[in-house]
Amino acid sequence: MAQQLIYTSAPRGLEPGRTGFCTVAMTRGMSPQMAKILEGLVAYTPVFEHYDQNSASTPPSFFHYPISDGRNRYELLARVCACGLDYTKRSNKIGHFILLSEEEKKLAASGPTSLLLDSKLFMPEWHGEPQYLDMHPLNVQAVGPAKAEGWEKVTGDAGWAAWLADSYMANPTKPCFVVFDPLKHHDLQRLVAESLMLLPEKLRWQVTWNTYMTATVAGLPTCNWRFCIDNPVVKSAIGYVPGPNVLDLTKEQPRYAGNSPLAQCARTGENPYPEMTPIIHLAPISPTMQSAAPTGDGLSLAALRKRQEEQKAALAKPELRLKKWDEDASSTSAKTPVCVPGMNGGNPSNWEYMANGGMPLNGAPKKKVWLVGGIIGGIAALLLIVASLIGILHFRKDNVPERNVTYHIKGDGKIAHGKNEKYTLMKSDSDVNVTWSFKGNQSEDEAGVSLSKEEGTSELEESVVVTNRNPDSKQKKVILMAKSGGKELATLEITLDGKPTVKEIEIVGPDKFEYGQEASFTCMVELSNGKKEKVDKVMWSLAPEDNDASVNDNGVVKNTNTTENSKTVVLKASYEGNEDTRPITLDYKKEVKSIEIKEASDGNILLSYSQSRKFTAVLKDTKGKIIEDKTINQNVYWEILEGKTYEKYYSLTPNGGEVKNNNPEEDDKEVTLRAKYDDLKSSDYIKITLEGRTLESIEIKSKEEDKGESIPSGEKVGYKCIAHWKGGSTEEVSAQWSLSVEDEKFASIDKETGMLTNKNATEEDHHITVIAKYGGESCTKNEVTLFRKELKSIKIIGDDSIPFGGTRKYRCKATWSYGEDSDVDADWHLDGKKKNYVKEKEFSIPNTNKQENKKTITLQAIYEDKYKSQIMKITLEAPNIEALKGKLNNLKREFGELKTKIEGLEYPAKKNLIVNQKKFYDINKKNFDREKDEKLANLRSIMDKDPVYKEEPTPHNCLTINNRIGFWSEEKNNLKTWYNDEVEKHRKITTPEK
Repeated sequence: MAQQLIYTSAPRGLEPGRTGFCTVAMTRGMSPQMAKILEGLVAYTPVFEHYDQNSASTPPSFFHYPISDGRNRYELLARVCACGLDYTKRSNKIGHFILLSEEEKKLAASGPTSLLLDSKLFMPEWHGEPQYLDMHPLNVQAVGPAKAEGWEKVTGDAGWAAWLADSYMANPTKPCFVVFDPLKHHDLQRLVAESLMLLPEKLRWQVTWNTYMTATVAGLPTCNWRFCIDNPVVKSAIGYVPGPNVLDLTKEQPRYAGNSPLAQCARTGENPYPEMTPIIHLAPISPTMQSAAPTGDGLSLAALRKRQEEQKAALAKPELRLKKWDEDASSTSAKTPVCVPGMNGGNPSNWEYMANGGMPLNGAPKKKVWLVGGIIGGIAALLLIVASLIGILHFRKDNVPERNVTYHIKGDGKIAHGKNEKYTLMKSDSDVNVTWSFKGNQSEDEAGVSLSKEEGTSELEESVVVTNRNPDSKQKKVILMAKSGGKELATLEITLDGKPTVKEIEIVGPDKFEYGQEASFTCMVELSNGKKEKVDKVMWSLAPEDNDASVNDNGVVKNTNTTENSKTVVLKASYEGNEDTRPITLDYKKEVKSIEIKEASDGNILLSYSQSRKFTAVLKDTKGKIIEDKTINQNVYWEILEGKTYEKYYSLTPNGGEVKNNNPEEDDKEVTLRAKYDDLKSSDYIKITLEGRTLESIEIKSKEEDKGESIPSGEKVGYKCIAHWKGGSTEEVSAQWSLSVEDEKFASIDKETGMLTNKNATEEDHHITVIAKYGGESCTKNEVTLFRKELKSIKIIGDDSIPFGGTRKYRCKATWSYGEDSDVDADWHLDGKKKNYVKEKEFSIPNTNKQENKKTITLQAIYEDKYKSQIMKITLEAPNIEALKGKLNNLKREFGELKTKIEGLEYPAKKNLIVNQKKFYDINKKNFDREKDEKLANLRSIMDKDPVYKEEPTPHNCLTINNRIGFWSEEKNNLKTWYNDEVEKHRKITTPEK
């Protein structure tokens, strides 16, 4: 039976005390771990907000993943989508999750397609009260191959349905990406269904997919088919990789060119696997969201399907049909309908068939009906008399005094408002079937409480959870009663604390904000129990009521004060007869009346060549006050009045007010800088003198601060030329670089970039001079030392011992005459033999020693064919055969014990089962026996057929045995887990029968 969970925004959740986004409906018995996992999967980002005209085109996210809560594995089908506004008038979403057990997965042989075609499978929105749901059979629609009309509508060629199927069968680990347009493509789950039907049945439940994926989720398996919109952020979040595994539906697609026969099946609707057994169509069963009995006679999907197959076989056997009714059947008796399995929701005890075609009977002749009824009534009366006689004899024989049995209810006799308390029936006798209620036949609403099951259980039995929902402010007392078979067993008086009352309320929010802005205010209440909390449904108002401010139902105040002065209004909040007020200052609407450059009082500004300076302006309102609003100040515009004439002498950022002197001449130039605000008529001016360019000196510096004075052999260092201008400014310029003639045999320098290379090949250090020339000036950098970098030695770094079955890595470290030590690529020689691969820094040696004693090998590294390291002796530890024998013997013993346990595990015996329960029992017993046989066959294959398992460890095979032991240990743990789960499952099944 499928389990369900619904998550959305609601004023009250299923869990007491939760509001907003929370679980509002959940199947009884769902584990808390699974509920928490599902709540974490409701991440959803709509393409269009609810106020957008295209909000109806926001795609829902249908997805399928295998999922586990640590004990049981399920197939998850889900739909997460936007659903308008919630009770707070904010954007809302809803997630509906359906967990399919292994039994339902096997019945839905068509894969997820058999469920996706049901338009009523998922809840589009939620308006009811929170509730627990019963497990119900789902509407599994049997589907067969059909033409891929959805793909044909989107791409023009139905053969594109095979693209996803072909890609998965070629490489199941490589995800496929489908880019779609939400305004054009709406029925994406149909595309998924059509592609799934092209896969073999055994693969359809293995494919994971999401019809609107916005991000990957940690803890879930890799999504094979990912549908996404054309958004760079979304593509990055889902791992989008451009390439042949991407299909862009927003672009026109040619005819699918794949050579797979699946493409032809998608175009014609032919069955791609004709050898498979045709699918039997099941009668539709509508799911329900109410806490009521299952649809029909309560059968599971498996039982229903088997019953229909039996019904079909029975109709095919003439000997099972009833004789033809007499032709003189009365019309009145023909009006009574006869129930048939799968029709009219009938009782199986009334199954009847006609002789022609197995149709339900409409009636029978009056004489035969009375005759048959009389015979049945006589037999029933006779059985009743016999049973009465047996009871009287049994009573006389065993009429002994009944021993005293004591009962009492354990639990706290007082519950705070909104809290819950667990109560347990304590007894000195064997188990009894317990029902809980309140004395005086009070309903839960009348008593001000609610009864619910204990978390982790499926029924209200020996324990019950009582939740205090007392609507009054005063304490209230109720009497909890435990009954069995109509007999009162025990009672307990419970005091329910009253609902806390409001002592006072307080408005929380800013005291002042500017014109055009909005401020949110909240209402905090102090309760009689000392707690403080935020409340909604507050009545907000402003005094005086005018056009200078407004407040909405959510406590959002907007400043619309258009006057020239600040204004104070009073915000008032009313909640359950309590009131609070808060004065708020509304700033006036600021209008710019004048502008002023801060540096104007400094007179004429002098800018040296290559220097820059940022100017600022202040804006003043009608009252002469400076406006510090950053948004307003961004609209200040700067310009040079002599722009076209002196354009080459300066650079200016119009929106930043920064001026740079680019005057290429030696004479000074004077310009006028103006600042203005939008269309403001008044503006401010300032004079700036652009000093002429006069070179005073140049300087050589290294581009890297820690280099330039000394250079090792073979390395490079870059230099730059710094020009010092008149006025004190500096600038990096392009110079001509050179060396003296006698220095050119030891080094070289790039004439344009100043990159110097040390070519010193002698054994001594040399000192050279670097020369730079710019604008008629020259500069030299003396005493640049060229070092000769020599290798002193190399050595091998690594362990000198390797454990059996392990691997160690070794590296070659070089020591230089100048500079730090470093790892280098080397040729590796193991036992005097050179390995046939390229030079590398790391060398791995695995220990595969097959001798009974330790083994010593030698390793040497050679660098540049002439530098050799010392020979390193490495010990290969011998295998510990005795320890390996011990592991193998322990594993054999554990396998034997586990095999004995599994062989002795029996399915619980059926006892007093009615027809439907018997069929359900038979199906589950058959599945259990099949799985048990598979487990035992797996054990026998390991214990009897694996040749390594029979061998004794020797130096030659111990490595293989050690690897196999790891594999067998994992198999043993899996079998042990399965056994423990079956034992626990059987315990739960047999517990109600005690």
